[in-house]
Amino acid sequence: MAEPIELVSGIAALATFASQSSMTLYKTVQSFQFHPKRVRDLTEELESFNKVLRRLEETVGVATDLDLSALELPLWRCGNACTDFDEVIARCAARSSASRISFRDWSKLRYMDEDIDGFRRLLAAYKLTVTVAVTGANLHKPSVNSESLEGYKDLIQITSSDLEDHLESINEKLESILEKNVERFSTDETEHRLMEEERMSIHKCLQICAQLSERIYQIQHVQMGDDGALSKYNDSEDVPKRVTNKSSHERAISVEKRMGFDEIAWDKSDLAFAAWKEKLFKEEALQEIGAMIIKHRGGPADELFSPQKGAFNVILRMKFLDGGSAIIRFPGPGYSVFPEEKVRMEVSMMGFIEQRTSIRVPHVLYYGMTEESPAGLGPFIIMEYIEHDSDLVDALNSPGLSDDDRPILDPDITDERLRSVYSQMADILLQLGRHSFNKIGCISCNEGEDDDQWLVRDRPLTINMNELVQLGGFPPHLLPQGTFKTASAYFLALAEQHMAHLFSQRNNAIGSEEDCKRKYIARCLFRKLARENRLCRYVNGPFKLFCDDLRPANILASSQYAYSVVGAIDWEFSYTAPAEFTYSPPSWLLPERPEYWEQGLDDWTRVYRQRLPIFLEELRLKEDAAIQRGIIFEEDRLSRHMEESWKTGDFWVTYAARRSWAFDMIYWAKIDRRFFGTGDLTDRLGLLSSDERREMDGFVQKKMAEKGCF
Repeated sequence: MAEPIELVSGIAALATFASQSSMTLYKTVQSFQFHPKRVRDLTEELESFNKVLRRLEETVGVATDLDLSALELPLWRCGNACTDFDEVIARCAARSSASRISFRDWSKLRYMDEDIDGFRRLLAAYKLTVTVAVTGANLHKPSVNSESLEGYKDLIQITSSDLEDHLESINEKLESILEKNVERFSTDETEHRLMEEERMSIHKCLQICAQLSERIYQIQHVQMGDDGALSKYNDSEDVPKRVTNKSSHERAISVEKRMGFDEIAWDKSDLAFAAWKEKLFKEEALQEIGAMIIKHRGGPADELFSPQKGAFNVILRMKFLDGGSAIIRFPGPGYSVFPEEKVRMEVSMMGFIEQRTSIRVPHVLYYGMTEESPAGLGPFIIMEYIEHDSDLVDALNSPGLSDDDRPILDPDITDERLRSVYSQMADILLQLGRHSFNKIGCISCNEGEDDDQWLVRDRPLTINMNELVQLGGFPPHLLPQGTFKTASAYFLALAEQHMAHLFSQRNNAIGSEEDCKRKYIARCLFRKLARENRLCRYVNGPFKLFCDDLRPANILASSQYAYSVVGAIDWEFSYTAPAEFTYSPPSWLLPERPEYWEQGLDDWTRVYRQRLPIFLEELRLKEDAAIQRGIIFEEDRLSRHMEESWKTGDFWVTYAARRSWAFDMIYWAKIDRRFFGTGDLTDRLGLLSSDERREMDGFVQKKMAEKGCF
C-alpha cells in the first residue's frame, strides 16, 4: 500500500523508504523461477537503482549540510511505485503457481497503463534524477573540473530527454482520462491520482535537472563576463515575471486578480532554452555565427560581442573595422513558439516600414530558416545595428530600478521630458495609422508582380498567441489559422480563445470553485457580446497596422541628445487589426501594465487618466503638422478616436481581448457592468445559454480535479 508523504518525511527517511521498497520488489521478482528477458532487465535496473539509493543514503549520512530537499517528492513517488508494482505482481501470482509466473502472466502486468518495460523505464528515469541531484550537491568539491562538468551536462541532457518523454506520455493519458464523461470519472479516479502524482514528481525531476544545468552554466560562464554570459538587452522588460510573494498585497495582485501562468509549461520552456543555450556557446557555433555575419555584411571584422537575451530573442553583435556593426538575431527556443513564422512576418513588416514610412528600422541584410542557420541554431535575421545608448523607457523610468525590475513611470519626471517621449511615440503611431488594409492578418509584399503591393496573406501572429502556448500549455492547433475579413469575426475568435485557454491551462488557472465559475461565466458573456457584434464598431474596417510590442522599451534613443529617437526594433508581433486596436490610447503611457500595477487597477486608472491628456495634446500637435504638410487628412486623426475609446470604455474591451491572463481582472472591473448593468453572479448565470449552464458544473469538476492534483 502506498505511503502518504506526510508519514515519510525528511530526505534520509525518504531515501531509506525508496531503497527498502525497491529491494522488496527486487526480492519479489527474484523469488519466481521463470525470468524472460524483460524481467531480467527489470531486476538489473532494480539492482542498479538500489546502488544509487544506497549512495544517496551514504551522502546524506555523511554530509548533513547538503540541501537535497528537491528529491523528497521523487523519492516518495518512486518508493510508492515500487510498492504498488510489488502488489500488482502479488495479485498476478495469486492466480498462478506459487513458484512460477508464466511468460503470458509477466506480459499482462500493468501499472499506470504501462507494461513491465514501461515500469523499468520509469525506474531508470528516477535513478538518473537521483544521480543528477547528488552530482549537483557535490559540485562544490575541488575535484570537479571542466571535463567533469562536460560529463555532467551529458548526464543532464540524457536525463531530461527521458523525463520529458515520460511526462509527455503521462500528459496524454491524463488528457484521455479527463476527456471522458464526468459521470464515468470515478472509475478512473485511482489511475488519475497516480498519474497526477507521477506528473508532479516528473516535473520536480525536470526542475532538478534545470537547476544543475544552471549551476554548471554559472560555473563555466559567469567568470567569462562579456565573453560568455548572456546579458539582457532592451526588450526584456516585457518578459513575464515570476511574482515572488513579498507581501500579501502582491499575492492578491498576482493570484486573485490576474490568472497565474502554468508553472510546468513555463519550466518546460526554460529547459528548451537552456538546452539551446548550450549549443550557442560552443566555440564552433560562435565561429559559424561570425562567418555568417561577415558573409552578408561584408568588410573586415573587429569583434564579436557576447550574446544578449531579450524576451523572445537572442542577439549577437559584430563590430567591423569601418566602425559599423551588424547583428544576428535568433528566436529563443522555448520562448518563441513559432520561430520561422515570426521571422518571416517580422522581415515583411520591417520591409514595409522601411519602404512606406520615415520610421528608422534596422536594415535587413539577410534572413534564413533553420536549414541554413549557423550550427543549426534556428531561423535568424542578420541586420544592421543602430547605434544607441538607451531607449525611451530609460527616459520614463524611475531612478534606481534594476534591469530585473518592471519599469515604473518616474513620479518626478519633468513635463518637458514626458512630452518629448510622448511626442516621438505619437509620430510613430501616426505614421503606422495612415495605412489601411482589407483584411486582418500579417502583411507581405506581392513579390514578382508589383513590389509596391502589400497584401494580407497570413494569420495575425500575436504576443498573446505565443504566450498562450509558452506559458499556458495552449494547444497550437486551436489558435487562429487564417486571416479575418471582419472585425466581428476576429473579436469572436479572441473570445473563443479566452474560453479555450481556461479549458486547456492545467495549472494555476483557478483558485477555487467560485473563482472557476466566475471565470467561466465571464468568458461566456464576453463570447455572447462578440456573437452579438457588440464589441466593435468598425466591423468591415478599416483594418490598421498594429504592433503588440510597440512600446518605449523598443524605441532606441540617444541620451546625449535629450533621448532623441534613433530607431525602432522588435516588429515581430505586427499585423493588421480591427480599427479599435489602433484607436485605443496606448497602455504604455505608463510603463507598467495595469494587471501588474502594485496599487491595483483603480490606481492605475487614476494615474493613467492624468497622463492621457498630455499624450493627446502631443498627438494633436503631430496631427496638425502632418495635415499642414499634406501627409495625412483630417479623417486620419487618431486623437479623437483615442479620446472616445477611453471615455466609452472601448479601451478596456480591446485590452481584455488581447491579454488572456489579464482578462478576468479587466472584464469584471471595466466591462461587465457597462454592458449588463448591476447584478451578482447569479444574475449573470441567468444570461448564459442553457447549454452553457448545463456544461458549467462538469467543467468546474474537471478544473478542481486538475487543481487538486497540482
